[in-house]
Amino acid sequence: MRKVLILSSSFVFVFIIAFCFFSLLKLTPFYGVFHLQMEKIFKGYNLEPSPYYSPDMVVEIQLSALKSNNETDQGIETVFNFASPVNKHFTGNFDNFRKILRTSEYESLINLKSFTREKLSYYGVHAYQLVNIIDKNDRKVSYLFKLSLQTKNPYYGCWMTESVEKVSEDTIILQI
Repeated sequence: MRKVLILSSSFVFVFIIAFCFFSLLKLTPFYGVFHLQMEKIFKGYNLEPSPYYSPDMVVEIQLSALKSNNETDQGIETVFNFASPVNKHFTGNFDNFRKILRTSEYESLINLKSFTREKLSYYGVHAYQLVNIIDKNDRKVSYLFKLSLQTKNPYYGCWMTESVEKVSEDTIILQI
């Protein structure tokens, strides 16, 4: 009787291990979906503001979208999605926004090679982040992203970009 009980305990232990292993295999499709969603985030395509995105995530999403911008300008479209209502008031519709990004002031951002983000600074409902990029022509260019936390619907609680300003290397950014 005792031997059967030990065998039963071993069987239960093996069964639990096997169950856990096969459960992990069943999660593989979830991992695949999760991985595709992360790929979407890192490319930045078709993303829109969400209260779940921190200001540094918003900057990361926009830069990743611009880095992988394609012939249909999906990257620029994502950046436009994260432009605040005040920003859109001044830049206008998507076609005008696209033209602005293709001017000499901002063209370095489109299909950039790499970027580094400096420490984010907060001042109330505003956030500032200096970004250094290497553009597609291997030039180093710096931009200051200015974001604000939206307080009205439909973007209540979302961080969105108020402006992006090209800055020279000798510009001193005060940490607020």
